[in-house]
Amino acid sequence: MTDTATYKKYQNFLRKLAWSYNKTSGVDFEELFSEATVGYVVAINTYDASKNVPLINWIALCVKSKLNNYLYHQKKVPCTFFDEDMEDTIPSPESVDAKEEWEEKTDNMSPYAKMVCDMIIEAQEEYGSMSGRAVRGKLRHILREKGWTHERIWDTINELKALF
Repeated sequence: MTDTATYKKYQNFLRKLAWSYNKTSGVDFEELFSEATVGYVVAINTYDASKNVPLINWIALCVKSKLNNYLYHQKKVPCTFFDEDMEDTIPSPESVDAKEEWEEKTDNMSPYAKMVCDMIIEAQEEYGSMSGRAVRGKLRHILREKGWTHERIWDTINELKALF
């Protein structure tokens, strides 16, 4: 098969991946499709048939990696534990009412959510430089070591997201 024929064979697959990333990230589809195409070229150039990995799996891995890296590098604001769209609802420390708003939100929290908030506040310098996914991963690891169940961890994280 020629390079053009191979590309045409997988073009719809690349579109599907780019479209799914567009729906979840809101980044322009054309930009994502371009990045997916670059990932496809990387996959074709690095594919090793002797490793017994199907070509489509290798393409998917390379394209998803390229798209994830692209989205990661597009973020201009440092990531936090919370989703970026929640940033407007978090009171700024300079706000006169910030303390009251914080106390009001914490009054409605479960003891588990308060414990997680305390953990984040105690290590805010460490967590502030990490992506949201990395923070959640580290928190999950710490909480699992403390004996928390997966259900309790996710319920607590979802509770915090709902409050903020």
